[in-house]
Amino acid sequence: MPSRLFPWLALLLCGLAGCHVAPDVANTGGPGRITVVLGDFPVLRDGSTAAEVRAQLGEPAEIKPTASVAGSSEIWIYYLEKYLGKTQVITHLERRATGGTMGGDPMAGISEPVYTMVDEKMVVTLHLLFNNGQLVYQVARSHKVLGS
Repeated sequence: MPSRLFPWLALLLCGLAGCHVAPDVANTGGPGRITVVLGDFPVLRDGSTAAEVRAQLGEPAEIKPTASVAGSSEIWIYYLEKYLGKTQVITHLERRATGGTMGGDPMAGISEPVYTMVDEKMVVTLHLLFNNGQLVYQVARSHKVLGS
């Protein structure tokens, strides 16, 4: 059982509600490549062949052969990135005078937040375990990134 062989992979099972089978993706190339998701995040089915996964996601960023009692095993790693749009964030606080004294302090005032718009994207690290050329286990870890 793969979960007994790789307990460190027990993070979050991949499979996002509402996803389609064939997302639009674009590999940026090179080692540690990032796969940019243009459509919905991919849905991969256990039992898929390595060729089917490559057809959906392209080449993985890394392939790590690993020992297994089940035969030939590999862990494929993808770095997926999806642009989510713009979001508003506080960049700093600006001191504003209140126009009078508060409690006898002539320097009294208030701090107001100053906002700006930044890009927001979702970054997903996807680990896929293949035994004998078939997908048997998948784990995804995701986080949002603000800015460029």
